[in-house]
Amino acid sequence: MNREEIGNQLLNEVLQIQLANKPINSKYLDLKRLVENIAFELTKNEALQFSNFFSKLSFICNQYQVSTKIHSFRKTAQRILSEKYEPTEHEYFTHYKYIADFISSIYEVMIPAEIIYYFPEKEFYTNKILTRNRVKKLRVQVIEIKRDCLICDHEDNETEENITVQIDEDGVNENFTIKFSQFDD
Repeated sequence: MNREEIGNQLLNEVLQIQLANKPINSKYLDLKRLVENIAFELTKNEALQFSNFFSKLSFICNQYQVSTKIHSFRKTAQRILSEKYEPTEHEYFTHYKYIADFISSIYEVMIPAEIIYYFPEKEFYTNKILTRNRVKKLRVQVIEIKRDCLICDHEDNETEENITVQIDEDGVNENFTIKFSQFDD
């Protein structure tokens, strides 16, 4: 199968999951398995090792220059598994859209009208208050290294806005060093 055929087949699977007479939580888990399979196929020939689903999806988003909104789906699916979280229908349809967009962008195929029909008029968004406080622990992907800061995507990012991590800050992380040889081939 060529790239377009694979993309269209995957979008058909997304539609079939939506049409299934199942509760939303079950649909999330089916969609998660589908996205995990896509991620596996897209990275199976990579020399890199991925420690988790976040890092694998981050790599794919960067490699194919696609939206990182897929991470909000990943996080909600994980919450369903670990916390028995009950997402709203609005949240589900927003994530359904993100998955269709993800597949469409990677495989360069149009999203069929039957799928677009379910897209919400306005995307679900969780209001999170961003602060300039120091964070004890946050998993990030470094996008760019500058002289005094790192530009990073983070695992809680639902807006595609990157965060800036200040480095070489007196009294905080003045011992921070980057060994560029680690990044060279």
